[in-house]
Amino acid sequence: MKKIILITTLLIHSILVLGQTAEDYINKGNSYAKQWEFDKAIPEYDKAVELSPDNAKIYYLRGYAKVNTGERAAAINDFAIAVKLNPADTASYYEKAMAEEYIQKYEDAIVDISKYIKLVPDDAYAYILKASCEYQSGDYEASVKDYTKALNLNPEDKNEVYLYRAYAYMEIKNYSKAIDDFNTLLKNEPGNVRYITKRGYAKKLAGDYQGALADANKAIEQNNPEGNYLRGLIYYEQKNYKTALTDFKKVTDVYPFDEALFYQGKTHFALKKYQEAIADFDKLLEINPKYKDAYFERGNAKYKAGKKKEACDDWKIAKEYENKDAEKSLKKHCK
Repeated sequence: MKKIILITTLLIHSILVLGQTAEDYINKGNSYAKQWEFDKAIPEYDKAVELSPDNAKIYYLRGYAKVNTGERAAAINDFAIAVKLNPADTASYYEKAMAEEYIQKYEDAIVDISKYIKLVPDDAYAYILKASCEYQSGDYEASVKDYTKALNLNPEDKNEVYLYRAYAYMEIKNYSKAIDDFNTLLKNEPGNVRYITKRGYAKKLAGDYQGALADANKAIEQNNPEGNYLRGLIYYEQKNYKTALTDFKKVTDVYPFDEALFYQGKTHFALKKYQEAIADFDKLLEINPKYKDAYFERGNAKYKAGKKKEACDDWKIAKEYENKDAEKSLKKHCK
């Protein structure tokens, strides 16, 4: 009797399972997804795909779930199937581009977000995504154009767009336009020290040292060490090395980041304090062993300090990083 009951139960279960449709599995997967249980949603979408392999919606849903479990390469594959099945699937184009940007496949992302834009031409955030990918791939001119298109569509957070467009302008050396964007940002957020210092860098690059110095001082008034770093750079370029060193030390005593240590080392070198320069470059290379120019500069300091063999060793490393000046130093001093 028990055996008959067990067989009957299994038969009923099999009938129920076989009777489930793709839509049933989709609904179950969606229920898990709504609870952010994407790892449980994916097997349900898998079952739905088996029953309805030509349903673009399932691939989109499974792709979205995979994005949220960190499986972006697999998600991209699902989105690709979705748009192949339904070339008008705007959501899959957008999510595919987002996933591609995340894994730094910028060219692929640009292609996909461009397809999305053809279907949805008034989405500011699509232009922002496209501009970001163009910036990351080094196409700064295109990035500026797309950030401008995004601004014309009036996105909710305009400030971020102005900021990134300013960065793109700086990359193409259009410093006046970058300064205009920073000025706009400061009208929207007066006193924002981040915008003040970035504007100061743009002014310095444009050759407006007085304007850059004014921005650096404003940042310093807010106890921001980046203001000291900027002011140190200005004084360094003006060959006011002692004053520059004071500013660099105020930065490195609190936050010894790569660039500040590098220029502190170069400043010590300019002041003929070679041991101090070596110590700066040593500390920098402990933090970041891949900081290429530091090997060349440390080699110079070691040579001046009478450490020819060690200098040659540093120049050899710098040469491996394709530093032409290091190659010249090796030929001249390390025969």
